[in-house]
Amino acid sequence: TSLDHRKKSRFKMIPKQRFKSNPQKIEKEETEAMTIVIHLGEVGSSIRDLEKDIRKMLSPYTYLKMKVHAKNKLRDFTEASSSIGAKMLILLKCKLDVTTLAITRFPRGPTVYFNVLKYATINDIHQAYPESPCFNKKERSESFLVCNGFGSSNEDEVVVSMLQGLFPSIKLGQCNLKLMKRVVLASKDSETGVIAIRHYKINQRDLQISDPLRMIDKGQIPNLGQYESIEDYFMENLKAQSNNKKQ
Repeated sequence: TSLDHRKKSRFKMIPKQRFKSNPQKIEKEETEAMTIVIHLGEVGSSIRDLEKDIRKMLSPYTYLKMKVHAKNKLRDFTEASSSIGAKMLILLKCKLDVTTLAITRFPRGPTVYFNVLKYATINDIHQAYPESPCFNKKERSESFLVCNGFGSSNEDEVVVSMLQGLFPSIKLGQCNLKLMKRVVLASKDSETGVIAIRHYKINQRDLQISDPLRMIDKGQIPNLGQYESIEDYFMENLKAQSNNKKQ
């Protein structure tokens, strides 16, 4: 789908110039993904919350503070995309109790459309699970995409390509694992064709290694002649540790 850039834009964005240093800020290259996330038309508060959550999911490669006014049209954002450096757009719309989500690539498409069957916002998750982690926009981390269940059909390849366009490419050898604290999982059900997208936060914990595994890690290989497999060796040690704890 082509996007018309010939008409004069009625949407202006003048970014504020700030020179205050921020060591937590992630420096983005000009070639990296930047996505506009908006809604058009009349939508409820839940769709507005969903819009904010999608921005948080794509952060820092989106515009968290972008505001949409009732008079804004789609062409206002498409014409302003080049001046603000946007390369993708996510559009939410509601019509006759049907919520649709469109993803398009600037400047000449393609565009893919989805019907939103159900969703849960961050507020919904916190109400159901108060101990769940909160989103901290000041945290120096970015999400990376994991796709699961997609096939080799042309339709699946286009969908995966559009989803990958929402995130910057991962440069092997230059990844800082300490900053990779969020993951976006896009999983397709092979039977229904429904695509579920979930946003996870990764918590890093020290791995507690059992004594048998620690011995092998140090090169102290035990005598395994009395065991049929190394699995039997580990299971025997686990049972012994469990009995010691009970005593």
